[in-house]
Amino acid sequence: MSAAKDNISDAWVSIGTAIGIFGSQLNMPWLDPITAFIVGLIICKTAWGIFKHATHELSDGFDEEKLNVYKTEILRVDGVKGIKEIRGRSYGNNEVVDVEILVNSTLDIKKAHDIADTIEHTLMDRHGVYNVHIHIEPNS
Repeated sequence: MSAAKDNISDAWVSIGTAIGIFGSQLNMPWLDPITAFIVGLIICKTAWGIFKHATHELSDGFDEEKLNVYKTEILRVDGVKGIKEIRGRSYGNNEVVDVEILVNSTLDIKKAHDIADTIEHTLMDRHGVYNVHIHIEPNS
């Protein structure tokens, strides 16, 4: 993505250069610095966007709206009494979700495991999550 944005910036520089050359040929030398200033602003905006996105990704940032969607899906699963904690992170182009769910403390291990499997398949199949790690907490 960063390389693509860099290529677009290069295209803007080329366009700005062409405008500057045509301006000087048409006896409008003032057009070159104005175009250079505008292209410089575009490049700075692009650089800021790349920096912001990369910083967010590298610090394990994750989209809060997606986490809210995942919470809603998890809470719809029969047997889930609540969510103690949910975290997401990017693993390359993939998403990894860690979640601690609350279930009835009287459930047998098989039923608790089935609930965890249902959550895993829901997030992976419906939302394309690469990996889901579920920790089950008993709740009376």
